[in-house]
Amino acid sequence: MGSALWLQIGSLTVCSILALLFIVGAFFEMRRFLRKLRKE
Repeated sequence: MGSALWLQIGSLTVCSILALLFIVGAFFEMRRFLRKLRKE
């Protein structure tokens, strides 16, 4: 029973970390894109 709970918590943690990485990556891509737009 306890191990199933830990498995759920672990998968939730992995999902949230992946989501955070995705958001940060998108944010940096957006900034780079905007900077490129400003140069032209």
